[in-house]
Amino acid sequence: MGVSELLQVSGRLATEFPWLIVSKYFDKVDSTQERIVQWIPKMEDDGAILVMAESQTKGLGRQGRTWISPPGGVWFTLAFPMKSLDVVQAAPFSLVSALQVVNALKEVNNLECVIKWPNDIIIDGKKLGGILLSTITKFKRNWLLIGVGINVNNDVPAGLEKTATSIKQVRGQTQGRSRLIEAILHNIWTAWQDFDKTGFGPYQKAVGERLTGVGKLAKVAMGKKSTQGTLMGIDPQGGLLLKSKSSTETVHAGEIVGTLS
Repeated sequence: MGVSELLQVSGRLATEFPWLIVSKYFDKVDSTQERIVQWIPKMEDDGAILVMAESQTKGLGRQGRTWISPPGGVWFTLAFPMKSLDVVQAAPFSLVSALQVVNALKEVNNLECVIKWPNDIIIDGKKLGGILLSTITKFKRNWLLIGVGINVNNDVPAGLEKTATSIKQVRGQTQGRSRLIEAILHNIWTAWQDFDKTGFGPYQKAVGERLTGVGKLAKVAMGKKSTQGTLMGIDPQGGLLLKSKSSTETVHAGEIVGTLS
């Protein structure tokens, strides 16, 4: 397995997925999110760009955090032209992408994962992976960047054993990555095709069914501020619904930093 497996899958992706206009693989890279910018084409094209790496030295997480990405995991970024969407309209695609990863993990690895709003993939209460959504403008065109990181065969970093895990740890043996990568790419691209027309609405129910923490008291950080309430679900725009004694609040940007029974 190792590098050769990813080299093999990267070599056949353009044939399997004709919508990939650029597909690049690196043994080691600073960040797939940073590196993908150089491959944005000048010409208008509705296809996607993929940059995948065996490891990242400066992988990006939410809020500027470092995403530790050693060999053995799945680390890639997809870039889609944003069509008619603006940044606010595209934001819920983070949840849609998380749903597509959860579906792929069920299909390929038979894992029952859940989503921690807004972008974490959780199994058995531990983080298995995550999504990082960002946007850039290049050659007067807006692009959506979807970073995907999943712990597969890599060791969980020291100190994170209580909060993070890998597919290898869950399954008790080394796992192939090719089929998982292919399933995730297929799922995310398929979902993206109509997202500019439908928005998040058609995915609200499916995401809600896989949302962890529903019915529990949750604390949500929003920059330097925070709020808390009983987690009720998500609204048609992907916002988190928190119920307090007096009202129901919708949070569109932030992250859950704690839940209580």
